[in-house]
Amino acid sequence: MKKLFALFTFVLVLSPLAVAAEEGINEITAEEIIALKEEGKPFKLIDARGGEYFDGTVIEGAMHLSAEDVTAETLAEIAPNKEELVVFYCTNVDCPASLKSAAKAQEAGYANVAKYKGGIEEWKEKGLPTETLAN
Repeated sequence: MKKLFALFTFVLVLSPLAVAAEEGINEITAEEIIALKEEGKPFKLIDARGGEYFDGTVIEGAMHLSAEDVTAETLAEIAPNKEELVVFYCTNVDCPASLKSAAKAQEAGYANVAKYKGGIEEWKEKGLPTETLAN
């Protein structure tokens, strides 16, 4: 009964972003990212992979800022509006870079932060558009 109540509360009360309660960071799905793009909603999509994990391929429209390089200053350069949605992703559900980056963004005062847990691997598996960033 508690689970049913929790699910009911979730559906009625929370935004389209699912809350990752254990981490305090919102989660967003590939479908929600696509919807945001189609609706022309302003948001920043950031690939947080670093080192050998970053091969230059990103989700179409994404920027790259490795988790190690996320600071208040670097975020301000690419996401100056702290109220605008900022979505981080990395390789897959096991990759900690998106969570690390999202937490840093929250600490820097960003009010609307999320992570795309499936990452670039899920995005590609779904056959969704990617692009290669110039070095």
